[in-house]
Amino acid sequence: MFFESIHSEKQSEFHYHFGDSLDFPLHIHRSFEFFSQLQGKTLVVIDGKEYELKEGEAVLIFPFQTHSYKTITKGKHAISIFSSDMVMEYSKSKVNLLPVSNLFLYNAPETVSDNPYLQKALTYDICGNFDIGRSYKNREKDVFHKCIMRILIYAEENYKSSCLLEDAASAIGYDYAYISKKFKSAIGISFRKYVNTLRIILAKQLLLNETKTITEIASECGFNSLRVFNIEFKKAEGITPTEYKRKS
Repeated sequence: MFFESIHSEKQSEFHYHFGDSLDFPLHIHRSFEFFSQLQGKTLVVIDGKEYELKEGEAVLIFPFQTHSYKTITKGKHAISIFSSDMVMEYSKSKVNLLPVSNLFLYNAPETVSDNPYLQKALTYDICGNFDIGRSYKNREKDVFHKCIMRILIYAEENYKSSCLLEDAASAIGYDYAYISKKFKSAIGISFRKYVNTLRIILAKQLLLNETKTITEIASECGFNSLRVFNIEFKKAEGITPTEYKRKS
Protein backbone atom coordinates (compact mmCIF):
# COMPACT_ATOMS: atom_id res chain seq x y z
CA MET A 1 0.00 0.00 0.00
CA PHE A 2 1.23 3.50 -0.82
CA PHE A 3 0.54 6.84 0.81
CA GLU A 4 0.00 9.45 -1.90
CA SER A 5 1.26 12.69 -0.41
CA ILE A 6 0.55 14.46 -3.72
CA HIS A 7 -3.17 14.20 -2.89
CA SER A 8 -2.72 14.95 0.78
CA GLU A 9 -1.09 18.37 1.06
CA LYS A 10 -2.89 20.77 -1.28
CA GLN A 11 -5.82 23.03 -0.39
CA SER A 12 -8.67 23.43 -2.89
CA GLU A 13 -7.34 20.51 -4.91
CA PHE A 14 -9.51 19.42 -7.82
CA HIS A 15 -8.66 16.99 -10.61
CA TYR A 16 -11.07 15.53 -13.15
CA HIS A 17 -10.10 13.40 -16.11
CA PHE A 18 -11.16 10.47 -18.27
CA GLY A 19 -9.50 7.17 -19.14
CA ASP A 20 -10.22 3.89 -20.87
CA SER A 21 -8.51 1.58 -18.37
CA LEU A 22 -6.95 1.85 -14.93
CA ASP A 23 -4.76 -0.59 -13.04
CA PHE A 24 -3.51 1.00 -9.85
CA PRO A 25 -2.29 -0.78 -6.69
CA LEU A 26 -3.58 -0.30 -3.17
CA HIS A 27 -3.03 3.28 -1.99
CA ILE A 28 -4.33 5.87 0.45
CA HIS A 29 -4.48 9.68 0.71
CA ARG A 30 -6.25 12.53 2.50
CA SER A 31 -8.56 13.57 -0.35
CA PHE A 32 -11.95 12.37 -1.58
CA GLU A 33 -11.84 10.28 -4.76
CA PHE A 34 -14.77 9.80 -7.15
CA PHE A 35 -14.76 7.11 -9.83
CA SER A 36 -17.55 6.68 -12.39
CA GLN A 37 -17.80 3.83 -14.91
CA LEU A 38 -19.11 5.17 -18.23
CA GLN A 39 -18.40 2.09 -20.34
CA GLY A 40 -16.78 -1.27 -19.63
CA LYS A 41 -16.10 -2.75 -16.17
CA THR A 42 -13.60 -2.03 -13.40
CA LEU A 43 -12.91 -3.85 -10.14
CA VAL A 44 -12.55 -1.30 -7.34
CA VAL A 45 -11.44 -2.50 -3.90
CA ILE A 46 -12.12 -0.12 -1.00
CA ASP A 47 -11.01 -1.06 2.52
CA GLY A 48 -11.01 -4.69 1.42
CA LYS A 49 -14.53 -4.60 -0.05
CA GLU A 50 -14.86 -5.36 -3.77
CA TYR A 51 -17.08 -3.43 -6.18
CA GLU A 52 -17.38 -4.55 -9.80
CA LEU A 53 -18.46 -1.33 -11.47
CA LYS A 54 -20.42 -1.34 -14.71
CA GLU A 55 -21.91 1.45 -16.83
CA GLY A 56 -23.77 4.06 -14.76
CA GLU A 57 -22.24 3.02 -11.43
CA ALA A 58 -19.83 5.04 -9.34
CA VAL A 59 -18.03 5.04 -6.00
CA LEU A 60 -17.06 7.84 -3.64
CA ILE A 61 -13.96 7.05 -1.62
CA PHE A 62 -13.50 8.93 1.64
CA PRO A 63 -10.18 10.33 2.92
CA PHE A 64 -7.89 7.63 4.35
CA GLN A 65 -9.82 4.75 2.79
CA THR A 66 -7.49 2.26 1.10
CA HIS A 67 -8.41 1.61 -2.53
CA SER A 68 -7.18 0.01 -5.75
CA TYR A 69 -8.36 -0.32 -9.36
CA LYS A 70 -8.16 -3.09 -11.94
CA THR A 71 -9.79 -2.96 -15.38
CA ILE A 72 -12.01 -5.94 -16.17
CA THR A 73 -13.34 -4.76 -19.54
CA LYS A 74 -11.73 -1.77 -21.25
CA GLY A 75 -14.16 1.09 -21.78
CA LYS A 76 -14.33 4.62 -20.39
CA HIS A 77 -14.31 6.09 -16.89
CA ALA A 78 -14.27 9.46 -15.19
CA ILE A 79 -12.21 10.03 -12.07
CA SER A 80 -12.03 13.05 -9.79
CA ILE A 81 -9.86 13.74 -6.75
CA PHE A 82 -10.75 16.69 -4.56
CA SER A 83 -9.61 17.89 -1.14
CA SER A 84 -11.92 18.00 1.87
CA ASP A 85 -12.07 21.80 1.88
CA MET A 86 -13.81 21.69 -1.52
CA VAL A 87 -16.82 20.16 0.29
CA MET A 88 -16.21 21.67 3.71
CA GLU A 89 -19.72 21.35 5.15
CA TYR A 90 -20.15 17.77 3.95
CA SER A 91 -16.66 16.82 5.13
CA LYS A 92 -17.23 18.29 8.59
CA SER A 93 -20.48 16.40 9.01
CA LYS A 94 -18.78 13.08 8.15
CA VAL A 95 -15.40 13.58 9.81
CA ASN A 96 -15.82 10.57 12.13
CA LEU A 97 -17.94 8.49 9.74
CA LEU A 98 -17.45 6.11 6.82
CA PRO A 99 -20.10 4.90 4.37
CA VAL A 100 -21.33 1.35 4.82
CA SER A 101 -21.20 1.09 1.02
CA ASN A 102 -19.22 3.34 -1.34
CA LEU A 103 -21.36 2.43 -4.37
CA PHE A 104 -24.00 4.71 -5.93
CA LEU A 105 -25.56 5.62 -9.26
CA TYR A 106 -24.35 8.83 -10.87
CA ASN A 107 -24.17 10.30 -14.36
CA ALA A 108 -20.70 11.83 -14.54
CA PRO A 109 -20.44 14.94 -16.76
CA GLU A 110 -18.57 14.60 -20.04
CA THR A 111 -16.92 18.00 -19.63
CA VAL A 112 -15.86 20.06 -16.62
CA SER A 113 -15.50 23.83 -16.41
CA ASP A 114 -12.27 25.60 -15.43
CA ASN A 115 -14.33 27.89 -13.23
CA PRO A 116 -13.43 27.09 -9.57
CA TYR A 117 -16.98 27.86 -8.37
CA LEU A 118 -18.49 25.40 -10.85
CA GLN A 119 -15.87 22.83 -9.86
CA LYS A 120 -16.86 23.21 -6.23
CA ALA A 121 -20.52 22.92 -7.23
CA LEU A 122 -19.71 19.64 -8.98
CA THR A 123 -17.97 18.21 -5.91
CA TYR A 124 -21.03 19.08 -3.79
CA ASP A 125 -23.31 17.56 -6.41
CA ILE A 126 -21.32 14.32 -6.25
CA CYS A 127 -21.39 14.26 -2.45
CA GLY A 128 -25.03 15.34 -2.29
CA ASN A 129 -26.19 12.57 -4.61
CA PHE A 130 -24.00 10.06 -2.77
CA ASP A 131 -25.52 11.11 0.58
CA ILE A 132 -29.14 10.40 -0.45
CA GLY A 133 -30.38 7.46 1.63
CA ARG A 134 -26.80 6.68 2.68
CA SER A 135 -25.95 4.65 5.79
CA TYR A 136 -22.76 5.46 7.70
CA LYS A 137 -20.72 3.77 10.40
CA ASN A 138 -18.30 5.20 12.93
CA ARG A 139 -14.76 5.54 11.68
CA GLU A 140 -12.25 3.67 13.80
CA LYS A 141 -10.11 6.15 15.67
CA ASP A 142 -7.79 3.58 17.18
CA VAL A 143 -4.17 4.22 18.06
CA PHE A 144 -3.01 1.56 15.59
CA HIS A 145 -4.53 3.36 12.58
CA LYS A 146 -3.05 6.71 13.58
CA CYS A 147 0.32 5.11 14.22
CA ILE A 148 0.52 3.53 10.74
CA MET A 149 -0.54 6.76 9.04
CA ARG A 150 2.17 8.69 10.88
CA ILE A 151 4.76 6.13 9.82
CA LEU A 152 3.64 6.37 6.17
CA ILE A 153 3.88 10.15 6.31
CA TYR A 154 7.34 9.89 7.90
CA ALA A 155 8.47 7.62 5.07
CA GLU A 156 7.17 10.07 2.42
CA GLU A 157 9.05 12.93 4.06
CA ASN A 158 12.32 11.11 4.70
CA TYR A 159 12.86 8.32 2.15
CA LYS A 160 15.51 10.35 0.32
CA SER A 161 17.71 10.14 3.41
CA SER A 162 18.64 7.13 5.59
CA CYS A 163 14.98 6.73 6.76
CA LEU A 164 15.36 3.91 9.28
CA LEU A 165 12.41 2.45 11.15
CA GLU A 166 14.21 3.10 14.44
CA ASP A 167 14.26 6.82 13.62
CA ALA A 168 10.61 6.77 12.50
CA ALA A 169 9.52 5.05 15.71
CA SER A 170 11.46 7.54 17.81
CA ALA A 171 10.03 10.49 15.86
CA ILE A 172 6.43 9.50 16.54
CA GLY A 173 7.08 8.19 20.06
CA TYR A 174 6.42 4.46 19.63
CA ASP A 175 8.36 1.34 20.49
CA TYR A 176 10.47 0.04 17.58
CA ALA A 177 9.49 -3.62 18.02
CA TYR A 178 5.78 -2.71 18.11
CA ILE A 179 6.05 -0.54 15.00
CA SER A 180 8.03 -3.16 13.07
CA LYS A 181 5.45 -5.88 13.68
CA LYS A 182 2.36 -3.70 13.14
CA PHE A 183 3.67 -2.02 9.99
CA LYS A 184 4.30 -5.29 8.18
CA SER A 185 0.92 -6.60 9.33
CA ALA A 186 -0.91 -3.51 8.00
CA ILE A 187 1.02 -2.84 4.78
CA GLY A 188 2.08 -6.35 3.86
CA ILE A 189 5.80 -5.61 3.48
CA SER A 190 8.58 -4.48 5.80
CA PHE A 191 9.26 -0.78 6.38
CA ARG A 192 12.65 -1.15 4.64
CA LYS A 193 11.05 -2.64 1.54
CA TYR A 194 8.37 0.06 1.53
CA VAL A 195 10.99 2.81 1.68
CA ASN A 196 13.03 1.18 -1.10
CA THR A 197 9.89 0.96 -3.23
CA LEU A 198 9.39 4.73 -2.87
CA ARG A 199 13.02 5.21 -3.86
CA ILE A 200 12.67 2.99 -6.94
CA ILE A 201 9.58 4.92 -8.07
CA LEU A 202 11.55 8.18 -7.90
CA ALA A 203 14.60 6.59 -9.54
CA LYS A 204 12.55 5.44 -12.54
CA GLN A 205 11.28 9.00 -13.01
CA LEU A 206 14.79 10.44 -12.80
CA LEU A 207 16.25 7.82 -15.14
CA LEU A 208 13.70 8.81 -17.76
CA ASN A 209 13.91 12.57 -17.41
CA GLU A 210 17.31 13.49 -15.98
CA THR A 211 20.80 13.80 -17.45
CA LYS A 212 22.36 12.96 -14.09
CA THR A 213 24.65 9.97 -13.71
CA ILE A 214 23.41 6.69 -12.21
CA THR A 215 25.52 7.38 -9.12
CA GLU A 216 23.96 10.83 -8.67
CA ILE A 217 20.46 9.41 -9.05
CA ALA A 218 21.19 6.66 -6.52
CA SER A 219 22.30 9.26 -3.99
CA GLU A 220 19.35 11.58 -4.66
CA CYS A 221 16.91 8.70 -4.12
CA GLY A 222 18.38 7.81 -0.73
CA PHE A 223 20.51 4.77 -1.56
CA ASN A 224 23.77 4.79 0.38
CA SER A 225 25.77 3.16 -2.42
CA LEU A 226 25.59 2.43 -6.13
CA ARG A 227 25.88 -1.29 -5.38
CA VAL A 228 22.78 -1.26 -3.15
CA PHE A 229 20.90 0.80 -5.74
CA ASN A 230 21.71 -1.71 -8.48
CA ILE A 231 20.68 -4.67 -6.32
CA GLU A 232 17.38 -3.16 -5.16
CA PHE A 233 16.48 -1.81 -8.61
CA LYS A 234 17.10 -5.14 -10.32
CA LYS A 235 15.16 -6.93 -7.60
CA ALA A 236 12.18 -4.67 -8.26
CA GLU A 237 12.37 -4.22 -12.05
CA GLY A 238 14.27 -7.26 -13.29
CA ILE A 239 16.94 -5.12 -14.96
CA THR A 240 19.67 -2.73 -13.76
CA PRO A 241 19.21 1.06 -13.70
CA THR A 242 21.60 1.37 -16.66
CA GLU A 243 19.59 -1.15 -18.68
CA TYR A 244 16.33 0.60 -17.72
CA LYS A 245 17.66 3.98 -18.87
CA ARG A 246 18.98 2.50 -22.11
CA LYS A 247 15.71 0.66 -22.77
CA SER A 248 13.70 3.81 -22.21
